[in-house]
Amino acid sequence: MVDARPYIRLQQIAEAIETIDPNWDIVDNSFSTQKTLFDYQLNALNNAIKILWKYYADLQENKKEFAKFYQDLDIYEQLNIKLKKNSRSILLKEFFEVETPRRGSEYIPVKEIINRMSFWMATGSGKTLVIVKLIDALNKLMNLNLIPKREILFLTYREDLLTAFEKHITEFNNGKRLEAQIKVINLKDYEHEKSLLTFGRRVFVYRSDLITEERKDNKLNFRDYLEIHNDKPTGKWYLILDEAHKGDNQESKRQALFSILAKEGFLFNFSATFTDPLDIVSTVYNFNLNEFINKGYGKQIYLSQQSLDAFRQQQDFNTDEKKKIIIKTFIVLTACKKAYENIRQQELLTYHNPLLIFLVNSVNTRDADLKLVFQQIAQIGLNINPQIFNSAKEELKNEFQDAKYTIGSPTTIGNFISDFIENCSIQDIYKYVFNSSESGNIEYIINPQNKQEIILKLDSSNRPFALIKIGNISNWIRNNLQEYRENRTFEDTSVFETLNEPGNPINILLGSRAFYEGWDSNRPNVISFINIGQRASAKKFVLQSIGRGVRIEPLPNKRQRLNILSANDNTLNTIAEQYSNEVKTLETLFVFATNKKAVETILQELEFVKKMQDFVEVSLWKNEKANNLNLLIPKYKKETQRIVEQQYPLKFRMSNENLELLQAYFNLMPPEKFILSYEVSPKIYNELKQIIIDEPHKFIYVDNNQSYKDLRQLINSLIAYLNTDTETYDKLVPVNDKIIHFKKIKVRSDYKDRFITIAERVREAALVSQEELFNLARSGEIGQNEFADLLSRWEYREKEINNVKLKKLLQHYYLPIVYSTSSVNWIKHIINVESERHFIESLLGIIDDLDNHYNWWMFSKLDEYLDTDIYIPYVMNGKIHKFIPDFIFWLQKDKNYYIIFIDPKG
Repeated sequence: MVDARPYIRLQQIAEAIETIDPNWDIVDNSFSTQKTLFDYQLNALNNAIKILWKYYADLQENKKEFAKFYQDLDIYEQLNIKLKKNSRSILLKEFFEVETPRRGSEYIPVKEIINRMSFWMATGSGKTLVIVKLIDALNKLMNLNLIPKREILFLTYREDLLTAFEKHITEFNNGKRLEAQIKVINLKDYEHEKSLLTFGRRVFVYRSDLITEERKDNKLNFRDYLEIHNDKPTGKWYLILDEAHKGDNQESKRQALFSILAKEGFLFNFSATFTDPLDIVSTVYNFNLNEFINKGYGKQIYLSQQSLDAFRQQQDFNTDEKKKIIIKTFIVLTACKKAYENIRQQELLTYHNPLLIFLVNSVNTRDADLKLVFQQIAQIGLNINPQIFNSAKEELKNEFQDAKYTIGSPTTIGNFISDFIENCSIQDIYKYVFNSSESGNIEYIINPQNKQEIILKLDSSNRPFALIKIGNISNWIRNNLQEYRENRTFEDTSVFETLNEPGNPINILLGSRAFYEGWDSNRPNVISFINIGQRASAKKFVLQSIGRGVRIEPLPNKRQRLNILSANDNTLNTIAEQYSNEVKTLETLFVFATNKKAVETILQELEFVKKMQDFVEVSLWKNEKANNLNLLIPKYKKETQRIVEQQYPLKFRMSNENLELLQAYFNLMPPEKFILSYEVSPKIYNELKQIIIDEPHKFIYVDNNQSYKDLRQLINSLIAYLNTDTETYDKLVPVNDKIIHFKKIKVRSDYKDRFITIAERVREAALVSQEELFNLARSGEIGQNEFADLLSRWEYREKEINNVKLKKLLQHYYLPIVYSTSSVNWIKHIINVESERHFIESLLGIIDDLDNHYNWWMFSKLDEYLDTDIYIPYVMNGKIHKFIPDFIFWLQKDKNYYIIFIDPKG
């Protein structure tokens, strides 16, 4: 397994691309009438578009040039495909160029398969939405003739995942015009669809595990889906893979088939778990489990260090230990339920009703894990031994007392959950877990039409409490439930599919691998792995399962933790403080595993996830001088007038050629035909006429760098421009804490200690010259010890670490100012773009002139991702954008005060 820290290269390339052709600006955060994309989903798409622009527009599909992005990596040679004497290698040699070194085996050079990008996105992060929007974007780019017209193929490895994908497509299509909808076609119908001789907005779909070298039943021969190129069959697909490597390894023939299908197209690989070096270096966006949680989008994870060894010994002599294990999970679930009950008093919040999941390794064997767990639950339902219960409570309290999150903030678990644990009683277990006021015998409920679900309840209650979901319930009922009372229901709905509905009574899910993927729920707060996770083959399953439990939604359609959502909201902040313990409990996923080895296996995998980039956050220091100066920034308010009514509207940019073509088109097109063609009202038509014909000087800024290739896209952008909510200048306010990026410098862990040490010394450096120090010493103004101290500190006024300079600059907002002398990848949120570096070097040469000319001056680097409250609003392609410059300057000369935004690359 390769250490991914320095190797996520394609994302670095994408984020270094500052501007692209405006015709490529075709993604936004809209998805459906119910959903919009989160920032990280939009960022993933924007990175993908930048790389497609680089590959198709800038490099003209030159794979050799594209591969050069990876040449300096020390694992570059590992990216080549080594050939062996097997059928996979024979297949690859048929389609790809082979190189033979003087010594060593043959290989396929990486440049042959480099037309790919990976999306490393955590389970639960909504990667299916990104996939659908990517398909939409590919269709738009093809319609604009910006990328070659190729068919799109989506492959995933299970039937239910295909069904879930099609549901997302249906949701995306709802409410859109027919020509904007995406048509889903089974790959089996490829020949028929191609025979229609139409090229529309469509995507072919199939199961990845059924793409083979044979044609049999549901298996499809990949050769049937190749096209002729230079007299040879080759793959020309835009191929999108969703976890399509499941069950495969690096040597898999199926992965070779995918490379062949995308040989003259492009391959997009989506997964929550990447281990192959090529997938890692070609990651265009990394939002793995660690990133997902640390950026606030999911529950924080606590993995219990206590072993659940009793379930490894399947005999009955340790039944008390088994009971204690189950009771522990019930106590934690009850704590979460109590937190939920308390917080429901605050109607503003929409937290989930907590749920416990038991994931077992075996289902139908003689001493199956599922049977053992069920038996203990049944016995606990009938009677809870107070001694076992109190022992379980004490062990949990002791464990949580000093425990910290496995993934998440350095919070002590006991600080927020201890009271809930302490106040948990046996009666609470029956109330919150079993939905009953007292103990009782287990009864089970089945639906004869549903062969996968068994519902459990106590005979002392009329509400069920648990659901068993497995492949086929018939044998399990026959072997394990003969002594229990059966009830039947004939409701059409699946209990599992209604888990998220308000009032759903299920508190416990039991099963194997039937529900670790393909479903979405905020509810899991406790997951217990029974005899799962001991072997390396279980790692991906464990990660996927944990990923299913991290979703969070404190407010309607807001999927970040409350401390982030309440940062700039006084009302929410008050609520967050009032219900702090409840919030932290509900925003935690508690994970238990069978034995120490299993725990270590999971920990290793989670630790690897944490180290994928392994950047740590380092904070620099605000310049004390900044506290004594009046540093102001502009604040904006929402413009109440529509753009056409504004006296000084934000202008729409287009080329002179675009404008002349538009004016000619508008003069020639009858109004009625235009209104029908673009589905606009007469009012919108008249406003477009005002912009294009009557007052173009007022609304349009001629910029020949903003040239649209497609007239319809240009007009649609103008229509969007008309309806854009814009902002206007309101007043100047103190900068206060609006510049924050210097508190969030990201440094690779192997540089952390050295960087912090040097940064502290540079901040404390003495700025007087050596000559002044000697003069002060000679005059007796400073003693020998002070002289030696200042002289040693003077040497640190500027230091360099691996092409990164740290400099004490008293005119800068924070200390030290940090900038690179060439492109580096071990540190983030510093001055690291070529145009910015050149600007700083030029500025350093005129500091004395500025000091002499102004009463005072100060400036700061701005970070477009973190300092988002300092900006200039503008409209481009019909959408409002924030222009965040690279630098802000404050200068005062007598009574004149200046605020200057500078963007060297612009």
